[in-house]
Amino acid sequence: MELMPSTCLVHKSLLYFMSGFMNYKAQKLLKEASKQGFYKPPGDNVIASLPTIYNCPDIVEELSSIWTEDIQPLIENHKRNLDIDYIVTKTKETISRLYPILYSNEFKNILNGNQTSSAVGQPELLEKRKALIQAALRYEQIHSVASKNKALKGPSDLTEFKPFSLKELDYDVWDTSRSKQDNFREQLRAKGLFDERAPGGA
Repeated sequence: MELMPSTCLVHKSLLYFMSGFMNYKAQKLLKEASKQGFYKPPGDNVIASLPTIYNCPDIVEELSSIWTEDIQPLIENHKRNLDIDYIVTKTKETISRLYPILYSNEFKNILNGNQTSSAVGQPELLEKRKALIQAALRYEQIHSVASKNKALKGPSDLTEFKPFSLKELDYDVWDTSRSKQDNFREQLRAKGLFDERAPGGA
């Protein structure tokens, strides 16, 4: 808790969403925790893409609306407001569905340092973004407000995507001697100097 910021501004309607994310991140980052500190986990698209999603007003405003209409009732109606595993699952699903659209033509600028910019001054682009977000979050979802609309298209029918890059999976965590050892082994492996089958791994 000492590492958490003293102030955090979150949409009221997305409190469960952010709670689910923080718990998901804690599970991932603490999974390899040891007495020596943190072990750097493998890249995770949920953790890596959340800042981009939450910093973009066009995404977060539509996300807030859809979460309130589609997901919040599931949490409340089934009395799962205290079931953190369920909330984590829904948060992970939501972010995973939004992740690909970050690479769509409509959002291509937000990955180039323009995360907080909005298309509010470009009505046509803004409508395309809203339609894409709705498609990403509601396509083939049986619990969705749009579930009765059989004509709802999938995201791939609405846009084109640029090739994904693994760079967005990089994020900073505390490094430890274990992580450095793994990196050193990878360097030896690349040079053909490390054989895991040999005694002692050498």
